[in-house]
Amino acid sequence: MARAYSILILILITGLSFSQEKPLIIGMKQSAPFTMQDANQNWSGISTELWAWIAEDLNLNYEIKMKDLKGLLNGVQTNDLDVSVGALTITEEREELFDFTNSFYNTGLSIAVRKEGKGFLGILKSLWDPEFIKVIAYLLLGLILMTTMVWFFEKRHNNNPRTNHSDVHGMGWSFWWAVITLIGYDDAQPVSMGGRIIAVIWMIASVVGISILTAVLTTTLTVNSLESSIKGPEDLKATKGPTATIAGSSSAEYLIKRNIPFAEYASIEEALQAVADSKADGFVYDRPLLRYSVKNNFPNNLTVINVIFEPQNYAFALPSGSLHREEINRAILKFTSQERWKDLLTKYLGE
Repeated sequence: MARAYSILILILITGLSFSQEKPLIIGMKQSAPFTMQDANQNWSGISTELWAWIAEDLNLNYEIKMKDLKGLLNGVQTNDLDVSVGALTITEEREELFDFTNSFYNTGLSIAVRKEGKGFLGILKSLWDPEFIKVIAYLLLGLILMTTMVWFFEKRHNNNPRTNHSDVHGMGWSFWWAVITLIGYDDAQPVSMGGRIIAVIWMIASVVGISILTAVLTTTLTVNSLESSIKGPEDLKATKGPTATIAGSSSAEYLIKRNIPFAEYASIEEALQAVADSKADGFVYDRPLLRYSVKNNFPNNLTVINVIFEPQNYAFALPSGSLHREEINRAILKFTSQERWKDLLTKYLGE
């Protein structure tokens, strides 16, 4: 009997040993720049490298299985996956189904839109930009001031028959002189000492004024010619076409809650292509993923608006009650406080 108990205990210990050596099943999906798989099936990215640090620190043996977003979420819910790694957002709905680790990256949603030229009327409309109008107003004020001052000095000292006229004609000549000096043409010049001093001041001011005008005009036309009608999430309801998003994502939940019509796509590339092909007016998704994909795949015809909304917190997903949650949380806090974490973000995001 004692021998039988010994054998049973040995079997249990052996079985426990084998169970401890069983590798963790890690789910990953393509979510550049957080998780990316190359042609040789090697994984890289922010989340991938952070997980590798954690696994090495905790001496965890694991194997990676590629999944889509639905597979990552369902996998931890059904215990088919031990950890889901990617750009997974913590949401209240997901937290009810499985657990998350501490957040390791904070961001938000944004919108990818087409770069749209506005045509001749749109360019004319863009000239009503406040900065451009302000520069024009200052130049007109300068023209009036220079006209008045030159006329004042010239009216009694200028013996040139072309310019020595009545007050009305003298003001007309002074205005003409101020304008042609502003644009760099000088077929006539003041002859009085005061007029020449004013001329020097106006020539210098004209160079500066025209330079500023050119810079503001260039910026205004460039920005407005590439500007989309979508400037924020509040504009999505007014668009004619649907808004693109990823099926089952937190951005899809955002659109549902706000009754914004949308079309679901399986991948970021498909959704961005839909926007580029005018099948969708914008693509709502996580800002770092949008910026990375647009920069690398659609730099000439798409852009990401400079607005962030609906804060997102990325974390690893775990089955409810996972025994690894606490040790992974401690490791996340450890590594995200180190300088190499900042270097990793700079490597992939430039920030």
